[in-house]
Amino acid sequence: MQVRVATSDDGSQIIEMLKEFMVFEKADLLTDSEFNDMFRTVISQPDKTLFLIAETEGKAVGMTTMVFRFSTWQGKPVVTIDDVYVREESRHRGVAVALLNFAFEVAKGRGCARVDLITEIDNYPAQELYKKMGFTLVPRIPFTRPL
Repeated sequence: MQVRVATSDDGSQIIEMLKEFMVFEKADLLTDSEFNDMFRTVISQPDKTLFLIAETEGKAVGMTTMVFRFSTWQGKPVVTIDDVYVREESRHRGVAVALLNFAFEVAKGRGCARVDLITEIDNYPAQELYKKMGFTLVPRIPFTRPL
């Protein structure tokens, strides 16, 4: 398995996996135009956001998103890992672990002070994996507001 930063050539594979992920999470899908615009935006801003892609024998089997920001509390950059997705037929084969380990190396290389991760409150298998990978549950309540 190979994990790497996605390039503009990976658009169709990333979008395909994001669609699968949104169906898995029972979320509303973006239109094809919105998916393409989103992908182009992410790829054009590697200082702010990256997609990582995991491949086995040239086939995309997993992906994640890294969103970089600055922590005023730590005076250094930090990263949030979002959208950790592994295709169903590739689960329990170390894909998520490989994606996260690669993300850790990217974050270290950028001088990040910490890695944050967000998951659904009822996604217990993912939560167990994240605990095994050294993440700790932070007692915070996220708020969101659509614009």
